[in-house]
Amino acid sequence: RFNLFWIGSAIPAPFVGGFLADNLGLHFPFIVAALMSLIGLVACFGLAGISSEATSTNRASTEVEHERILMPFGRVILIFGTLGLLSGLASGLLAPLNRLYPINELHVNATELGLAFSIGTALVTTLVQIPGGRLTDKYGRKPIMLFSLLGTPFVIALAYTHSLSEFILAAAGMTAFGNIAAPAYQAWQMELVPCSKRALASGLINAVTGVGMFLGPFISIWLYQSQPSITIAFIAAALPWVLQIPPILKLKETKITRVQS
Repeated sequence: RFNLFWIGSAIPAPFVGGFLADNLGLHFPFIVAALMSLIGLVACFGLAGISSEATSTNRASTEVEHERILMPFGRVILIFGTLGLLSGLASGLLAPLNRLYPINELHVNATELGLAFSIGTALVTTLVQIPGGRLTDKYGRKPIMLFSLLGTPFVIALAYTHSLSEFILAAAGMTAFGNIAAPAYQAWQMELVPCSKRALASGLINAVTGVGMFLGPFISIWLYQSQPSITIAFIAAALPWVLQIPPILKLKETKITRVQS
């Protein structure tokens, strides 16, 4: 449910940004985004007290947490780091393709592109958060993570869309499967990492994810420009999804342990 706060606000943002770009100029959405970032910065100062209380609580529970360790910390970081790298690479590969394809192949304007992201990405991501959390608690982390990889065909399907509505449907399918596992991923990571090392683990995994997001656009742009068929670029973007299967299988399920305790 926590995810709904930041994901839900992203539903109107792409459409509004596209509309502003088309009607007021490309520079205007950046100005609005900068002003909103300043508001967010001010709000962050209110988290200082909460962070201090959480640190005290974490220290008090460190001994209990050590008794619940299910996998060595290094192994957890290695596996989640691999998943993060692949996830970041998939996102990075798709980022330019999701813009270049609608603009160059479907000939959409900024408002229409924003609408595609608002509906096909942000709205769908918001809708699957609570169902994803409930399914994760009912069936476990590993089954939901593996289930989310069924969205792989939708990645390739994007290359075969011939209209904005078809593109939105394919993007919605990909997003629904891909993001339904977000609660499972977050819960699994926290449950396998000792409380005293969760911030460190998040930092390391996010850093590796960022590496994938950095490399992905370079690869997809090169494929888009050098290969005769754009489908090859989308197939490359789908490959990191498939490669996540072995790391997921190597992680220890936590649902049974959590329920018994």
